[in-house]
Amino acid sequence: MLALENVDAFYGKAIALQGVSIHVGRGEVVSLLGRNGAGKTTTLRTCMGLLPCASGRRVLAGENVTRLGPHQLSRRGLAYVPEDRQVFPNLSVEENLAVAGVAHPSGPWTLERVYELFPRLRERARSNAMSLSGGEQQMLSIARAVLTNPQVLMLDEPSEGLAPLVVCAVRDAIVALNSAGMAIVLVEQKLAIPLEISHRLYVMDHGSVAWTGTPEEFRSNRLHVEQRMTV
Repeated sequence: MLALENVDAFYGKAIALQGVSIHVGRGEVVSLLGRNGAGKTTTLRTCMGLLPCASGRRVLAGENVTRLGPHQLSRRGLAYVPEDRQVFPNLSVEENLAVAGVAHPSGPWTLERVYELFPRLRERARSNAMSLSGGEQQMLSIARAVLTNPQVLMLDEPSEGLAPLVVCAVRDAIVALNSAGMAIVLVEQKLAIPLEISHRLYVMDHGSVAWTGTPEEFRSNRLHVEQRMTV
């Protein structure tokens, strides 16, 4: 569904990714792990076209989309929930969600269905996004992305700074989305979540893929792998 193939990317003259190759299959949950600054967020930004590929290819659903911009990738079924959520603070919850319908085709994920996924958003539907808690804003950001009906949903640190009960709600929502057939790319510092819900893992270090394998293989090689990351 989504792949980077031997991609280099730069911030100005500084290399940010070097020879990165990842792939996400249909219906998979794939997690990117690694210490801060290892290149995880940069990889998501490159997948979304927010950072251009200096070399290599970006592939979505079998199509070479290396030259496409974020709005074009979004219309082709790629969605990105950034770490800072980026909700529209002066719009209501319902208005934030309505934005997702602009320039995106209708699909199985409707307003009613995302309210079932996140019942708290239904309760706060008329509230301005600026009045929401951090957890409610995270739910809103995920729900807005889901309403674009993506084939692949990328989530950057969705549990960061959230209370344990909200973390569980977000994790359960990710599992539900994946069970409904959506491929997920997850960047997450809480290692327990990727090990529980992922099909495959990539450990990144200094802008490159240092290790890849299944959660079971990670557990078997944990001491070796943890030398590449901060847990």
